[in-house]
Amino acid sequence: MATAREIVLNPIFERQNDIHGFISRTIDNLKKLAIAKRTRGNEFQSRLERLETNWDEFNNAHKQLIQYRDKYSDTIYFTEDIFPECEEAYFDAKGTLLDLLNPLPLSPTPEVDTKPVSNVSYSSSRSRHLPKIDLPTFDGKYANWAQFQDLFSTMVNDNEDHTDVERLQYLKMSLTGEPAQLLKNISVTVDNFSRSWQILID
Repeated sequence: MATAREIVLNPIFERQNDIHGFISRTIDNLKKLAIAKRTRGNEFQSRLERLETNWDEFNNAHKQLIQYRDKYSDTIYFTEDIFPECEEAYFDAKGTLLDLLNPLPLSPTPEVDTKPVSNVSYSSSRSRHLPKIDLPTFDGKYANWAQFQDLFSTMVNDNEDHTDVERLQYLKMSLTGEPAQLLKNISVTVDNFSRSWQILID
């Protein structure tokens, strides 16, 4: 028969597992959004705030649960080391969101200053009437590379409205599995996009 304390703690263990899932899926859920919805104020900032709220709740509950580790050592929460897994997922998600919110500033170029107003208006007007296209994704399978390379190059690499900082961030958000791990520790800077793209090609 379950004790009163077990009855109290079980919902906390279940809530910890739920929050772990929320934090771990932060970036995956962001990748599913159409590019048009990935705005700094609307998506990045709100998701960062939710991430912090989830982590605070998870961390505070862990401080309570750790006192009963010996008694509940056979629970999934402790046997699978949920806390360090969640902590790592939190750091990864926060780092990615901060990179998106605070890209390195670029110096203005003469090309930007002298761009004809008519061209800008035409491009903006035309884009509003086109259907939204999600970024392609690449999982490392050789058979999927050619299609990914063509689509990503057309949508991102060849788009003069994007900076290399943005291109690299879009690239990292489009990768899963082994390719994502290859670029995981590469910081989002102007100089790293060309190198990252060449890593994938190689």
